Amino acid sequence: MEEVSEVDVAFVMVATRDGVVYLKRNEEDDIEPGKWCLPSGHIERGEKYEEAAIRELYEETGINAEPEELKHLGTFPYFLDGIKYRVWLYFVEKGKLGFEDVRAFEEEHSGKKCIGIGALAAMRNLRVDNLEKFTSIDQHIIANYVPEALVKVKGRENGTGMHSLYKAF
Repeated sequence: MEEVSEVDVAFVMVATRDGVVYLKRNEEDDIEPGKWCLPSGHIERGEKYEEAAIRELYEETGINAEPEELKHLGTFPYFLDGIKYRVWLYFVEKGKLGFEDVRAFEEEHSGKKCIGIGALAAMRNLRVDNLEKFTSIDQHIIANYVPEALVKVKGRENGTGMHSLYKAF
């Protein structure tokens, strides 16, 4: 019987004033190339989950976060290509930052986008075709964790309306 690899990964849903930050995987990426994903990455041996989330957020976007800013949205298993991922999902709101403050480093990602949390909720509720542009783990996050994140940013108006759904892609 083949042993299944297990990998811990941290994902960070960071909400700026312009929306939730997504990065586009490079076309050469070995896992779901060319798809949109939250800032994320492997948790190193001996590293705490929160530390990994903060490190990955900074390495992939240039955004700094403090441990007390992180909200743990959940942990869930996800099977992909024979690997069992244990996904640690965090949320952080950076309402003073905008699209221009997010960096996408070419060695890892070919683009960046901020999508209103309301637009993500609409994608989830309407089952629109745009979901296929996200990695499968990100599709799971949109389907299961966006409502909780939406509560965390309730009252925010920038980019949260239905109209931003169609501007997202």
